[in-house]
This record gives sequence, structure tokens and C-alpha cells, in this order.
Amino acid sequence: MNGKRGILAMAMGVMTGLGMTGAVQAASLFDGSVVGSFGNATFTDPHFDYTHNNDTGASGSLPPIASFNWGIGIDYRRLQLVSSSFTFDGVGSDAAIPGYSAGVGDQFVLGTFTYTNNMTYFSGGVVHVDFDLNVTANGQSLSPLSYTIMIDNTPNSGPNPADYAELVGTPGPVSFSHGGLDYGFEILGFSRDGGASFETYTYLDESATTQADIYARITVVPLPAAAWLLISGIMVLGAGFRRRRHLI
Repeated sequence: MNGKRGILAMAMGVMTGLGMTGAVQAASLFDGSVVGSFGNATFTDPHFDYTHNNDTGASGSLPPIASFNWGIGIDYRRLQLVSSSFTFDGVGSDAAIPGYSAGVGDQFVLGTFTYTNNMTYFSGGVVHVDFDLNVTANGQSLSPLSYTIMIDNTPNSGPNPADYAELVGTPGPVSFSHGGLDYGFEILGFSRDGGASFETYTYLDESATTQADIYARITVVPLPAAAWLLISGIMVLGAGFRRRRHLI
């Protein structure tokens, strides 16, 4: 019996060491914050642009968001200059918005992305800009997580004045360890319907604004095939040991 117990204990030890304790996985809870930033903008035509990466709640006259603005125009109703813009406000990036709290397999929001399309000049034609997310999970940084967004600024006249924005580069899953277990952090995408569906592009008319939340999920990293073979071998060895003791 001592040999049988030893083999079973060995199998359980291997399974635990490889992250197979389901109760621990089910109870795992992650807390974190998200800070966004824009950069590395490129343009095909003459342009006017500016970037404010202020999504950390810093004090001052700028709002606590990250923003990328391009083009320049005039809002005649308010008699002020306007531009088209992307803005992002990450959860937990400032006191106004709490951070996320999620269990394994939960779908949760990283922050709110806003696209405003104004009628402007010097909009740069086709524009590419990087959008980076600095995500933490239980104090651990999961960066880099980076999107590349393309904007096609169409002429402000004609049958189709709507501009077009598309994600042409998306971040892949990130692996990290916590409490001796391995996890994956996956960004699910941009959603305007509460996470029911996700999209990679949008058309937006002049003088219009749209918002989307960015969703993510934390999963357990699957057990490698080699580990399953090791566990199977140990269990087969235990079964053979039991049969041999019965025959003796």
C-alpha cells in the first residue's frame, strides 16, 4: 500500500505543479489597471496633429485621458477650432474610474475608446497610429499590448464623406504566472454592444462620434501534451503495481 500511495502522491504532485488544481484556478481573482497611449503616427498627405498621453490622472488643464488628434477645422456654431480624434480612458488609470476585478474566464472591460470625426483640413490622407495598452494584473505588468489603427480620411464632399477606421494590427495573447500557475491574458476586441460582438473597423460620418469598450479575458494555459503523457505514464505504473500486488 505504501508504494501505491507513493505513486498516487507523485501523480498529484505533478498535476499540482503543472497547474492542475481546479479549485485554485476557479478561485483565482485578478485586479488591475489599464493606461493607454498613442504614438508613431504616419501620414500620406500634409497634416496637422498632436498627441496627449495623459491617461494617468495627472493634474493640470488636460483631461485624464490619452488622445490623438489630427486635422484642423472650425466649429462655426461654437466659434472654436476642432480636430478629429481618438481618445482612451483606461480603468483604474485615475480615481474617477475603478480598476477591473475578474476571475478566470470572465470577460471584463479595459477602458473606453472614443472616435470623433470632424470636418477638417490637413488631415493627412491615410493615417496609421499605434495604440498601446499598459495592463497590470495583481501588480504584474502584462505589456506590451499594442494595436495599429488605420484611418482613411475621405474628402469632405461627394457621395461618401464618411471616414473609415480599421485595426490593421492587434495584440496577441500574453502569458504570465501567478501563485505558481500559468495564465494567458487575451484582448477580445472593441465592442459597442456590451461584449456580445466585436469589430475591427467602423465608418463614421462627419461631425459624428462613436464609443466602444475594449474587452479582455484571463484564461488558464492548457497543459502541454508532454505533461499529459507523463501523468498517464505515472497512472499506468500505479495500475500495474496494484495488479502485481494482487497476483502475489
